[in-house]
Amino acid sequence: MFKLTFRSYTITLLFGIAIGVSLFFLWGASSEDKDEPNEIVPSGFFGNLRIFKTEVDSFSGTVEGLLIADGNNPLVAIAKDASDRIVRIAFIEDTGEEMRTLAKATLEDGKINLISVPAQNGEGGFVVHRGKNDSWGFAEYLSKPDPYGEYYCDIDFDSQFDGMAINNKREVLASAIFLNGKWVDALVCVLRESRAMLEIESGYAEYKFEKDKGWIKTKEVNRKMSQ
Repeated sequence: MFKLTFRSYTITLLFGIAIGVSLFFLWGASSEDKDEPNEIVPSGFFGNLRIFKTEVDSFSGTVEGLLIADGNNPLVAIAKDASDRIVRIAFIEDTGEEMRTLAKATLEDGKINLISVPAQNGEGGFVVHRGKNDSWGFAEYLSKPDPYGEYYCDIDFDSQFDGMAINNKREVLASAIFLNGKWVDALVCVLRESRAMLEIESGYAEYKFEKDKGWIKTKEVNRKMSQ
């Protein structure tokens, strides 16, 4: 019962993370009227850059924004919310067939709190978050835009992934943590809470991730006690 409860919670959490990341990758930018844009300043006001109002598409709907273009080539899209606060910035390009996002960022309290770089083939990508102490951390890599495929996480942003999961559309097929220089299979891997549970000979061992230390064992649970 103990094992089943934590496994179900892990599956739910990992799929929630994957869905959140994949939705963020879907956010792009477009102008509905490229021929006659609503320019704020005359063309060529700042070198050859043009700045005009447009509508920016996001996973939450269409919002008002600005589009900065090099001549007729779009470069940057900036979106605001209903209270006129800038909430997203995206670097984009027009391939001739679609408006493609090269990188994007979200803002909170006037600071960039998340940066995303989607894969150029349209699948998956990389996301890094700003922590409470203004340090960058919790870097995530997702191999697919949908909630399945390979998912890796670098909790303390030190260039070493600390946890991973492989999902299909229905369940977590495998999860692991990077412990003592190697990947070790995990029964539970709740990366958002920096904790994991491994199976050991006597039962289960709980681990907590600590910055500059890695995964630290915090508790052992006898198999008979968990039944």
